[in-house]
Amino acid sequence: MNKKVLSIVLIILLLAGIISWHLYEYINIYSSNPSKMWSRDLFVGEKNLNAPSPLFYDNGKVYIVWGQKKGFFIYEIYPELKKAKEVLIENFNESSVKTLSFRQGILYWLENDRIKSFSLSDDKEGNFNIKANDFKLTKNYIVLCDSEGIKLFNFSMKQISFLPFNNISQIDAVEQNHVLHISFLTDDREENKVYYVSYDLQKNQWLQPVEIDRLFQTSTSRMDNVKVASDKNGAYVFYLITAKNGTASYYAYFPHEEINIKKTSKIYLPSSEVISFDVVSVPEGVGAAFSTSTKYQVFGPFTQSGVEIVYALFREGTIHYVTFITKEGKWASAPYLISTPEGLFVSWIETGGFSNYLIKAASTNQEFAKRVGGIREVDVQNALSLLVYSLASGVFLGFIMSFITALPSYGWLLIVMFLEPKNFKSESPKSFYIALILYSIAKYLFYPPRSIKAVATVSFPYNLMIIPVVTVILAFVFTKMYFKGKLPSSFAAFTFLWVIDSLITNVFYSPFMIK
Repeated sequence: MNKKVLSIVLIILLLAGIISWHLYEYINIYSSNPSKMWSRDLFVGEKNLNAPSPLFYDNGKVYIVWGQKKGFFIYEIYPELKKAKEVLIENFNESSVKTLSFRQGILYWLENDRIKSFSLSDDKEGNFNIKANDFKLTKNYIVLCDSEGIKLFNFSMKQISFLPFNNISQIDAVEQNHVLHISFLTDDREENKVYYVSYDLQKNQWLQPVEIDRLFQTSTSRMDNVKVASDKNGAYVFYLITAKNGTASYYAYFPHEEINIKKTSKIYLPSSEVISFDVVSVPEGVGAAFSTSTKYQVFGPFTQSGVEIVYALFREGTIHYVTFITKEGKWASAPYLISTPEGLFVSWIETGGFSNYLIKAASTNQEFAKRVGGIREVDVQNALSLLVYSLASGVFLGFIMSFITALPSYGWLLIVMFLEPKNFKSESPKSFYIALILYSIAKYLFYPPRSIKAVATVSFPYNLMIIPVVTVILAFVFTKMYFKGKLPSSFAAFTFLWVIDSLITNVFYSPFMIK
């Protein structure tokens, strides 16, 4: 094999190696977990309605349940993924199911403003004939609201207590240290109000409800999704406000030692645009999963926007940290979050086409994370798409920048070609070396690309300032090899060197040439 062919083969192999390395980087990005805390997503199934898919923990297993045309599907997602049961309900209306909960092998749901149940052990349906606008199961009680107010029942359906209150449409409750913390939303068709109230289970005593916020209703403004959670320091009430300029989430914090509200705060995650959320008490404080508009860095300056699920930990009345649960660049909503001895589990939905929604789940459990990890076909597809995009834009834009960098050298070579100064001829190696020196100086000033310098942290080897010099040296070696050490003309030799150097440099830096 002569040196000319060998040089071309080596150039192709070098470029192929750099491109393969970029593909490997992109695959690693798309196949990695969205954060150190959370696993990748697990696809569970599909559903028709835009609604949460509740998760339940029972005897060391985690289940997910969602409605279908004739009843409910129940899947086990931890420690295994398998269909646990299909519940068939006579005269079932999926669209009328408002609330769905689970306790000790029994499903509870609200259908047509009545609480119903189904025992999974004996396939027996129960109807308590209790009307409600909404309800919540706690460890030992059923907390519901109706046209009269808030009612407490035990699981034998015996009423324990009652708090008169008008126009309650939504309710949430959590039981901790013999206290029920309750949040509720009122709707009189003119105004929404959010309240917090607590009930001392030992004293059988209600405290005075505290109004947190209010909003006059219009065609574009309303309150929704009222939630409550508690930690060792206080109780949190979360709610959603939809207005003309978008949706946002707020929370109020009640320290246990204080009766009055401490503060109401808008939640930034970092975007204030929140579509839906769920909260739960966790050992560290209060955890919350939000569906929020966000933009995040994929690689270098390349960012991606989407509606993602993020996790936030609240402690002592403030946000302690925020981390990603999903990084798909798509639309994800309706999160449902639970805390178990095996870790946190969250479910959500994504658009799936044909008016269907994809049901997905993730966890902080390491065993779960290992099971759903690894490289998927879609990861390779996304990586290839990004590779083609980065190479096309990187090489095209890079050639323009490289040509600008080479202008001083071409100016010098044109002077030599037309003016033929003494001791400098077009065929003289001196002319070529001076052009090479001018190009090297200009390249040192212009490279690495400004897009790399603008990034706060750049990984190895992109952060090496010597790379532009190394590519020039490689291009010089390939040029000498191609021309067998004899330069036919300084102009032709430099052009060959510039093309090779531009290709190597811009393919190498291509991930940073996209936005």
